[in-house]
Amino acid sequence: MSSSLGHPLLPITGAFALPFAGYYIFLSLRVGLRRVTQKVAIGDRTPQDSASSPSPSSKPGSSSSTTTTTTTTTAKGIHTSNDPLLLATRAHQNFGEFVPFALLLSAVAELNGGDPKTLKTTLSVLLAARVLHAEFGIMSRDGLGVGRPLGFYSTVAVMAWLAGWGAWLASPGL
Repeated sequence: MSSSLGHPLLPITGAFALPFAGYYIFLSLRVGLRRVTQKVAIGDRTPQDSASSPSPSSKPGSSSSTTTTTTTTTAKGIHTSNDPLLLATRAHQNFGEFVPFALLLSAVAELNGGDPKTLKTTLSVLLAARVLHAEFGIMSRDGLGVGRPLGFYSTVAVMAWLAGWGAWLASPGL
């Protein structure tokens, strides 16, 4: 389908919407499956005070467990969890926090004449970064997989690039 101008307005961003939406649906279904199997209708079972105050028995490297989850404080003092529902919801929420804004930035660059090959490469890197962050980061043991920082920093770099490039394309002569 074309615009009234006779051609698609956002062919690259529009085409990339499919794999991004497909992966978001996958993340959503994973959360739904965890909710059904763990019998949790809403929330993630994380106690409200768990992030601010560790349990009395928590020491670096120790665990306190419930029926299905373990929260741990690493030797470096990092609070982690291996709760499948918490990890699935964080992977899902994190994707939803970054990708819509990144696609908006992509649209700005594309509408202002951004190079198609550069845009395709940038969106491919973003998709790989988000999969890396979720599947090899958050969904790894205790949510601390190597994909988490790699995916996060790659996403931030892509967004910074898209924002700067889009602004440059949109404001020639400024």
